[in-house]
Formats: sequence, structure tokens, C-alpha cells
Amino acid sequence: MTIDFKIIAGIVLSLVLTVIFPAILHPYVLQGPHIIQLMTEKLGQAQSLSVSQRVIFYNIPPQPQASSENDNAGDLKTAANHPDRKQATPPHDETEVPQPDFLSKYDSFDDVNDSANLPDGQPVVPDQTASSPVLPETIQLDESLKYVFSEAFRSDIVSESNQRVYVFNQGQTITVIDGVISGAGESQFDVYKDLLLYRSRGILSERLSDLGIDISVSSLGRFDGRLALVVGAEFPDETVPQVWIDKETFQPLRIIVFGAKSPYSTPTGFVEIRYSNWQQIGKISYPMQIEFIQDGVTVRAIEVDDYQINANFSKDLFDIARLKLEYRQPIRTPDRAGESEGLSEVQKTIEEFKKIFK
Repeated sequence: MTIDFKIIAGIVLSLVLTVIFPAILHPYVLQGPHIIQLMTEKLGQAQSLSVSQRVIFYNIPPQPQASSENDNAGDLKTAANHPDRKQATPPHDETEVPQPDFLSKYDSFDDVNDSANLPDGQPVVPDQTASSPVLPETIQLDESLKYVFSEAFRSDIVSESNQRVYVFNQGQTITVIDGVISGAGESQFDVYKDLLLYRSRGILSERLSDLGIDISVSSLGRFDGRLALVVGAEFPDETVPQVWIDKETFQPLRIIVFGAKSPYSTPTGFVEIRYSNWQQIGKISYPMQIEFIQDGVTVRAIEVDDYQINANFSKDLFDIARLKLEYRQPIRTPDRAGESEGLSEVQKTIEEFKKIFK
């Protein structure tokens, strides 16, 4: 009787704890605003930062179209393929074309055998060399960044004859291509700067909310074998915008935000940005590698070469009103107005840089 009573009492107590005190049975997770506070504190404080880096674009071909005779090879600066990085590949086998131009279209070919020329009774043998996958080509450019923490950001990419400038200053942005102001707004690929620029919980929380991340939701997840704090979603849900922070270091691991269409014209909805190889620079932390992933494919990567803490910048570099006066406004025509319709974020970026790639 005594043993039965203990068993029954144990069952009743377990049910009571499950209903009344569910938090006791699950790991405690910090609230989203607290996580953001700890993250900004761990990233450290500084006045400014100058960064020199390499941006590697992985070729994402559009849907197959017939190539023209004008699709000639260009003189391109290519980067070696990273052994651990999944790169963009066409959705089907394609014939390898020597030195393809970065913006050219690709043709796909079926294995064709001329059975009329074969002796009677001899089986048709597919030509194993007729078709082979095209290795994704990479384009590497040098980029310089200027951070005025929690206030402004500037990116400059310059080639021998071309230039791209992107400036963010207290909520306003401007992009200049070859001395002409671009009509395109901020790309989802520019979002990577946000977790690095804002060193204030209030400002970063507001920015994350603008990106669709619900900072009132937090959970515990696991990424690449490490425990992570997830802000904006209940793990393992990855169907909503969210940011992941390392549970031990409080350094950002990844951010998932709404994207555009995929490179193959299929709806994707999200772009994932991953931060890795964090280094201490004075009193702040900064990632030496950043990857951009769409549909499970790495479409862009950043590798830091050099940096300078508390660099002195002229305020004119971030003055958007002055830049609008300095550079020309775009000339709108009916043909050009719809030129970028239907393009993915990656393809829009390629279109912006196509002159540099010549």
C-alpha cells in the first residue's frame, strides 16, 4: 500500500509541475532584448573602424537562353574555389565553354549520337565527352569599408575605370555607380553591416524590427555544433526572419532576412548571412569571414584583409545630401525602367557591376 501511494503521489506531482511550472522542465532562455544587450556589449565599443576586404561573387546564371555570337570571354579576375564552400551551380549539365564571360548566357546540350553512321547491330554508345558541368566562375573585387559605429557606414568598390559607392547614414541610403546615382534601394546583401554597425541595444532592436525580426521571441538552438540563442523564432523554425547569437561568446552567428527571387526564378523568400572567424581588434570584435547564402547555395563571400581601429573620416564621406548634389541623377527611359524586373538580388548586383567586370 505504501509503495502504491508513493507511485501515485509521484505521478500527481509530475502532472502538477508540468501544468503549473513548465519553465522548470525546459532550459531557461534569455529574453530577446537582454540577448541583444549582451551581444552589443560583447562586440565592444569604438568610435570608428576602417576595413579592407575582398568580395567574392559566385556566378549564378539566369534561366538557360540561347547564347549569341557576341558572348565573348572577358578579362576577369577570378578567385580560387573555396574547398569547404558550396558554390552556385547551374540547374542542369552544361557544356564547358573556355573562359566564359561572367554575364554570358549558357547553352545546355543533350548527348546526341548519329546512329545513321553506325554499323548495323552496333549499339548506340553515348558520347561521354559531349557534355560536362561548367565550373562556377568567381569574381573577386577589393572593397573598403568605413564604420562610424551606430551612425554611418560607407562602402567603396573601385576598379581601374569604374566605381561603386554605397552610403548609409542614420536611416538614409544612396548608391552611386560610375558617377550616377542608382535608383535601386538597399539590397538584402547590405544587411550584413547592421549587426556590426550598431553598438546600442535600442538602435539595433529598432533596426531588427524593421527587418521583420520579432525581438520578443527567443529560443535555444544549435548551429554547427554550437549552442545558439535564436531571436525572432522558435527553434527549429526558419520560416521567419531571425538572428542567431553564440550562447558562449554572444557573437552573431547568422541572420536570416527576407530576400527576393532565387537565381533560378523560383521563390525563395530568404537570404542567410553567416559570420565566422571573429577576431579581437582593440576593444571590439569583428568577423574576418562573411558568407551570403540563398537557396542553400553560397552566392557571395567576404574575406577581410586589413583593418584600422578609430580611423579619422571626413563627415563629407557620409553626407548623403552632398553626394546627391555631387553625382548625377539617373536618366529614366521607358526601356530602362523595366530593365531589372524579374531579376534576383544576385542578378541585380551583377547588373550593377557589369561595367567593372569588362
